[in-house]
Amino acid sequence: MPLNHLSNNAEDKNRTEYEQLNRFKLTLINFPEGKIIKSESPDFLVTTNDKIIGIELTDLYWNSQQAQEETINRRQNISSQQAQETICKKITSEAQSLHLAQNLANVLVTVRFSHNLSSKDIGCLSKQLVELVSRNMPKPGDNYNEENSDTLPEEIKRVTVSRLSDSKESFFNAPLSEFLPELEENHISSALARKEPKVEEYRKRCAEIWLLTNFDTVPSSLATIFDFKEEVLQKTYPSKFDRVFLFDNARKKIYELDLITT
Repeated sequence: MPLNHLSNNAEDKNRTEYEQLNRFKLTLINFPEGKIIKSESPDFLVTTNDKIIGIELTDLYWNSQQAQEETINRRQNISSQQAQETICKKITSEAQSLHLAQNLANVLVTVRFSHNLSSKDIGCLSKQLVELVSRNMPKPGDNYNEENSDTLPEEIKRVTVSRLSDSKESFFNAPLSEFLPELEENHISSALARKEPKVEEYRKRCAEIWLLTNFDTVPSSLATIFDFKEEVLQKTYPSKFDRVFLFDNARKKIYELDLITT
């Protein structure tokens, strides 16, 4: 593999991590004041007046192959579902292009459509979606959420618009709920387990260690999108980290886990 390709991969990874941390910083109340330094072990150091806080980043993933196999088994009409997915992608792709052509602010738009769409809906719904976003454009760093409302076209069940102040482009996506697993304790435990062995090494440099676990990432990755009940995030988890945060990037919501020190 060419060295410049490796370099580009490293630059992309660093840029993504910077963007994720910046979104988290802007969202978290009382994020510590101090100089932020890019590191490797952990990913970032925050030097305050009296201590160094290490912040390690990770993403919350689900096993896409297993989840899709399970949901396919529950579906009676696979071809119909695949057709719906194709239509949804075409609608969001066309809407994203229209949004760009109008020079509107950069946003992350996540849409849940009804499942009785046809190819005839693509042009009309893409325009309606752009108009909906334009009318309800949130302030930088804020979100607009609407679900099962009379203000939405009947083909749209739910829409979330997040204003991206730290991105150079907009993203429109429409994950199908049938493909999305519910967030469970084992997803969180697996994310913790991947990072726990590194904590003792981090403590040689830091007085405090945080874990920032991202899901519904920007740009959106299907493998990081979950349907979930907040009860799962209110459980207690064993960890060596001092603080563990789950960050819903699309809606800019932060959940701090209750931890038992191990």
